Amino acid sequence: MPSRKDNGVQAILTRTNLALFSNAMKLRSKGKAFHFERDIQHVHFRALDVYWLSRGQKDRIRDVFIGSFGSFEQVVEGQLERIMKDLRNIPVA
Repeated sequence: MPSRKDNGVQAILTRTNLALFSNAMKLRSKGKAFHFERDIQHVHFRALDVYWLSRGQKDRIRDVFIGSFGSFEQVVEGQLERIMKDLRNIPVA
């Protein structure tokens, strides 16, 4: 049976974007190279656009949908309203 050599290459599988980026930042902080198997540039830009919205710098936002919000607070309020609506629709019996 052939032996398996450790070439230092590893794969990281995650369920969420947060876990994906967290692992990427850990690798980056250790000076290790990494790459993503699919193009996630649009995810990075959307996250950055949400950041710009939270800082009140709407002129830097690229995403039309995120730019359509008047403020970051409006996004948060919209999410809270959606959550409350979902909670009202949960059957209790």
